[in-house]
Amino acid sequence: MALNEAKGNGEVRNKKVKEKMNDITLKGKQENDQQKETIQFAKTLEEKKVQHRVELKTQDEADEESQVVVHCTFVSSEFDQAIRIWKSTYLLDRGSDHRSELVSAFNVSMYPVWTRVRGGHSLQFTLVFTGLPKSCTAFDLIEIIPQSGGFVERNIPRNEKDVYRIQFG
Repeated sequence: MALNEAKGNGEVRNKKVKEKMNDITLKGKQENDQQKETIQFAKTLEEKKVQHRVELKTQDEADEESQVVVHCTFVSSEFDQAIRIWKSTYLLDRGSDHRSELVSAFNVSMYPVWTRVRGGHSLQFTLVFTGLPKSCTAFDLIEIIPQSGGFVERNIPRNEKDVYRIQFG
């Protein structure tokens, strides 16, 4: 009889533990669902804010946000060389005093770090600049640095896509 009672008490305890586990799981699921709803609400709210900001922008503001992409190829001499891009690299509109600033550089190091280019090889990298004014028909790419050897390419004719290919070296 004592064995049966102990067995019965164990089953009751197991049942209570299972019920508590189910309650905890259910509460966790409800909290998780609430978090998901809160996150989705925040995302929806942010999307509406962004959409509203975009609608408020004028055409001139949108033009100023355009970007110019310059795909560059640096061809090394027969000897190993090292290159880098300084933040002081600009596109200068030849018809005005407008200066487009460097936004990003891909596959090349930014000053003070160097990128090695093995002798006889080339390195392709991409520079992204802020937009040029609509009136621009030609521009210069100039790296203004306190030493010789900065990248310079003059009188680049403007195209409709604002995507360019330049070779240095």
